[in-house]
Amino acid sequence: MSYYQQANNFEYSDHGLQRVKERLKMKDKTDWEVREEVRRLVKLSTYSFEDGYYDYVSVGKSKDMFFVFSKNEHILITCTKISVEKQMKLISKELN
Repeated sequence: MSYYQQANNFEYSDHGLQRVKERLKMKDKTDWEVREEVRRLVKLSTYSFEDGYYDYVSVGKSKDMFFVFSKNEHILITCTKISVEKQMKLISKELN
């Protein structure tokens, strides 16, 4: 279980909140409601991986939509689709 799933101890960038609203179709929600939904989805997440700079946490049970967190700043950077192929490249790059 990732750090974010255990502690929910992270902040939100303006860009990250905007991307969550766009990609998860929450444009009509307040920032507070979006933050609560992100916390809930991170808690429900069943898959995560990391590279040298970022932690990637799947959105709920999704296998291609991810929250991207900066490791150093503990900030939600964005919400984006990441294909399985790209996930494998990020993971293998980190292993080398």
